[in-house]
Amino acid sequence: MIISHSRSYIFFHTPKCAGSAVNQALYETGSRDEYFKIDGTVECSSGEHYKSEKLNQHSKPAAVYGNLNDCFPNYFKFATIRNPFSLEISKYNYAIESYKQMVANCTGGDIDNKWFEYCENVNNSSFTEFISSDNNNDLTFCDRYVGKNGDLLVDYIIKVEELENKYNFVCKLLKIPNKLQRVRVNKSKITKSIETLDTEQIKLIEEKYSDDLEFFNYSYNDLTQT
Repeated sequence: MIISHSRSYIFFHTPKCAGSAVNQALYETGSRDEYFKIDGTVECSSGEHYKSEKLNQHSKPAAVYGNLNDCFPNYFKFATIRNPFSLEISKYNYAIESYKQMVANCTGGDIDNKWFEYCENVNNSSFTEFISSDNNNDLTFCDRYVGKNGDLLVDYIIKVEELENKYNFVCKLLKIPNKLQRVRVNKSKITKSIETLDTEQIKLIEEKYSDDLEFFNYSYNDLTQT
């Protein structure tokens, strides 16, 4: 998560939804005043750092509102999302690739044990088992960004599928330069792809992300149409 007091915005980092690319782009504009890391460490543009006990890189708007209610209503809030089918595949591929890298470069204390165990479990599971399992990254987009009354908790949603155009709009709104680099997929690291999904896996993802598919107007067919 990024907070800019100079430009009055909050960017919510959704896992595996081009958040790192947007984060880097915002950093290069010099407008990233507070950058929350996964462990709650906060890097400030002033050079000062502190530890947050309640907020981290992937905090939801509801949590941020409860802790930053002075600026939250007045700041422009935006987040990135992606098609749930490609999201689930991306999470699976990333965990497996991370596991392989950690095994190959094991240096004892340099590895986060919880992350290693999670990636190891994914590596030892089929994709069907991965979809069905409970894990720390299973918050849906509706869980994150839609309130109990069906209202959107952020001001703007950027779909990864429309990243360049949507992010360009945000830059114009915030009056910052667009430093976004084109996001590329490393084909050599793909274990699972859309083309290899079977009927059971498609159904499981549809059930798991049913609210997201409806609310944000996504479908499996979006990724298979030529």
